[in-house]
Amino acid sequence: MPTEFGYSGLIKSQNGINSEGVLNALLQNTKQMFVGRVLDINLDEKSDIHDITNRFNGIGAIKYEYVDNQATRSNQSPKYAYPLLSSQKQFPLVNELVIIFLLPDNKLDENNSQFKAYYLNTVSLWNHPHHNAYPSPFEDSNIPPSQTNDYQQIEGGLVRRVTDNSTEIDLNGESGGTFVEKTNIKPLLPFAGDVIVEGRFGNSIRLGNTSKTTSEYKNNWSNFGNNGNPITIIRNGQPDDSDEQGWLPTTEDINKDKSSIYLTSNQKIPIVTSSENYSAFTLPPQLPRLYTSNQILLSSGRLVFNAATDSILMSSQKNISLSSQSDIGLTSNKNITLVGNLVKLGNTDAKEALVKGNAFMDRFEVLLSNLIALCDVLEQATQTKIDVSGNIETGPHPTISVISPVVKSNLEDIKNELPSLLSQVSKTI
Repeated sequence: MPTEFGYSGLIKSQNGINSEGVLNALLQNTKQMFVGRVLDINLDEKSDIHDITNRFNGIGAIKYEYVDNQATRSNQSPKYAYPLLSSQKQFPLVNELVIIFLLPDNKLDENNSQFKAYYLNTVSLWNHPHHNAYPSPFEDSNIPPSQTNDYQQIEGGLVRRVTDNSTEIDLNGESGGTFVEKTNIKPLLPFAGDVIVEGRFGNSIRLGNTSKTTSEYKNNWSNFGNNGNPITIIRNGQPDDSDEQGWLPTTEDINKDKSSIYLTSNQKIPIVTSSENYSAFTLPPQLPRLYTSNQILLSSGRLVFNAATDSILMSSQKNISLSSQSDIGLTSNKNITLVGNLVKLGNTDAKEALVKGNAFMDRFEVLLSNLIALCDVLEQATQTKIDVSGNIETGPHPTISVISPVVKSNLEDIKNELPSLLSQVSKTI
């Protein structure tokens, strides 16, 4: 019999119970809610618990222990829990704490007394996006005293401070995971009303706003506009010069973060662009760092726009600028076409017209043919003179008859080269 998982399967198994009834049934059947420490996680076929937790159908499943159990791990029977939300993947690391529920499994229609453990999310012990692990204090550990001191209580709450740039906490277990703890990953500082999604590696999405805060941690998008103007910032990677005080917050910096996308409304973003050369325009556009209306800014070490099956379309109400500190190349396997009422090459003051090559060559060829014919005539030029005896002598002109063949030969060479002097690529009207 086909099996449907999740709420849809539960609804069908209840033979017509409405969604409110299903929810009530779930709440009533919740036997426990407790906290467990992650001992291992099924990430792929290399994971130690891959087969035990239903292979690829159990991706994200964890092996856990109760955090309030005074016994060592070896005295506890293995316990497993599965992700509660199938559409949101936010799997924990080994030694992180998670909230666990006992809820009905997918055999609810067969046995309503059978329950399965599900986990919801990581307990934010350190309120830090990088990790919130806390090794078991009841297990013999290889963590040295210097690392134990990383877990300290300070005024204002708990914080984990790694001060020696290293850690020996097991964050991968036998899962085959590759997580490496970094001491310089900083949490984003939120401003009033912000909604922030943070990854573990200095990547984030901020659904924020203009916030003219007086905090020492100011942002660089609120120097213009009014509080509450929306801004969306997608950031991937912190600056290379981030310090090792990963417990202190940070804010985005479009000029230092690895890659950024800013969607603005009325902010002025102090972006430093690679080039501000807009000399191709009589009236150049406003610099991006000075613009205060809505714009989208993309910044990274390199930008690649690739349309795999169709076109890249760029249109603008005003100018389109291509500016570079190095070369600009246009390459095509077919045609490159420039269309405009006036096409200027060189600079905005260009006034000299381009020659229409084909029409010019047709007329030029006629001119060469006529000059060659003239040379034929001049080659026969004679000179008449009277000698000392009074006799009239006629003979070839001493200069014209000599120069004419040379000029004719040069003209014939140019005429023969005419077809190769026309570009086969660049055309004008």
